Amino acid sequence: MDDVWEQDPPFDFDLIGIPRQGNQHSCRVLVTSRSKQVCNKMDCDKIIELDLLSEDDAWIMFERIAGISNSSPNDLIGYGRLIVKECKQWPIAIAITASNLKGQHQVNEWMVTLQSLRNIGAMHDVDDDLFEIYKCLKVSYDYMKDEKAKGLFLICSLFREDEHIYMEDLTRICIGAGVFEVDKSYDDARNQDSKQRDSMCKFV
Repeated sequence: MDDVWEQDPPFDFDLIGIPRQGNQHSCRVLVTSRSKQVCNKMDCDKIIELDLLSEDDAWIMFERIAGISNSSPNDLIGYGRLIVKECKQWPIAIAITASNLKGQHQVNEWMVTLQSLRNIGAMHDVDDDLFEIYKCLKVSYDYMKDEKAKGLFLICSLFREDEHIYMEDLTRICIGAGVFEVDKSYDDARNQDSKQRDSMCKFV
């Protein structure tokens, strides 16, 4: 079972026909999750924690995604290394943050990103082991300059993970929620939807 997030209620293996503990007949279930709390609540027999990226690998990943190199201005490299440190060597946190900075050559943009990462406080209902990821997501969301793209992102977050979202349904929901202007034609709203989805994809 890959990328399990749900904690409450804990996942019930009986629902998918997997025997209870003590009656497995040498059967094993491998579960992957970003949250150790999920593994604890599922009463996993053995938890194997993967190491985070090394400092060197974390920097190489950031360089590749952000589009910088040793020939980049020293200020960008300096702020970049501090930003990587704030990401705590989490690959997904580095990928999110670096993608926002790609093509940004003004030192001020990098400085603002670093300060934003440092200034985020505790988050309600976010496990400690996931805080760094959510912190980078929050900064990335705030970084989006298009309010319509932000609204579209929030609406999409209401759907289940991996659920297919139909364009027509999404457009109607966005109109009803006031993300798109009601005085425009449906086709115009649909085109807005497509444009904002492209903008949102840069975020994710």
